[in-house]
Amino acid sequence: MSKRKKWSIAFAVVALLVAVLAGFLLTHPALSPKGEPYAEKRVLAMAKAANENDPAKVYDFLTKELRDICSKEEFCKNWEDERTYPYLIPFWIFFRGIEMEQGNEQGSAKFERAARLPGQFEEYGIVYENGGYYIDAFRTIADGSYVEIFERLS
Repeated sequence: MSKRKKWSIAFAVVALLVAVLAGFLLTHPALSPKGEPYAEKRVLAMAKAANENDPAKVYDFLTKELRDICSKEEFCKNWEDERTYPYLIPFWIFFRGIEMEQGNEQGSAKFERAARLPGQFEEYGIVYENGGYYIDAFRTIADGSYVEIFERLS
């Protein structure tokens, strides 16, 4: 076998390994080391999806517990229904900070919400599970209890 053919085969093998690794990372975006910077990155990505009104993307950031409550389709349907209630201003959350517990297994993210009441703050839990950080957010949308809020206001 010629030297050129050996180099071509070596290059092809390395390229294949890189492609496989890149594909794995793209299909498993939550996989990350533990630590506040990684948790914050996930929280900011979830907030971006929420602010872009993309419930399907938001669903992928939810904890396993919340995803066990409803399917992605149910979550998206509830999200759209919840957004039809009359608000003075559109839904938007502003990241205000993150606190992780020792060991970085869990923590919380604080947001200010630009909807409903002025200056309303919300805290969402952060959990390290299945090799990445997931967020305990939008529980009332996942479980459908958001309708009770508006029933009490009627």
